[in-house]
Amino acid sequence: MFNEELQGICQILKHNQTFICGDFNIDLFKCESHQTSQDNPLIKLPTRINGNLSTLIDNIYTNIIDIDTKNAIIIIINYISDHLPVFIFVKYSTYKINSSNKLPTYINVRLLKAFNIEMLLNRLRDLDWTEVTNCDVINTAYSTLYCIFTKIFNISSLFG
Repeated sequence: MFNEELQGICQILKHNQTFICGDFNIDLFKCESHQTSQDNPLIKLPTRINGNLSTLIDNIYTNIIDIDTKNAIIIIINYISDHLPVFIFVKYSTYKINSSNKLPTYINVRLLKAFNIEMLLNRLRDLDWTEVTNCDVINTAYSTLYCIFTKIFNISSLFG
């Protein structure tokens, strides 16, 4: 049923530049094909590690064929969850939306004129994460993680 719903969504959005992100609970390591009819998965490494078992169930799909993913996809190893957060950085400022679907004609997104991925990775690697890992309240730990990541991301970027 989920695959049929996803296929339907992909069909509706096929004329738009689309990113679909999430925990799909479908292990792509066990699938013959790593793609839906419209979208290709960008994540190719495990996103859930539990003991000796690793699966690829969290992903980012896109129908953008010529997207440059070199040094733009990040999987963060963490000890908060057995799912690993996945990120993609794209160099688009505006995505055109089909006007017939009653959404705004354009959706503006953050424009990164200069993004220093090495700075981001180094700052994340060098950070003392005990404020997050020692927190017993999951919502507080997540909020702290989000604030820390956003601050480091903003420092690693120039905005236009």
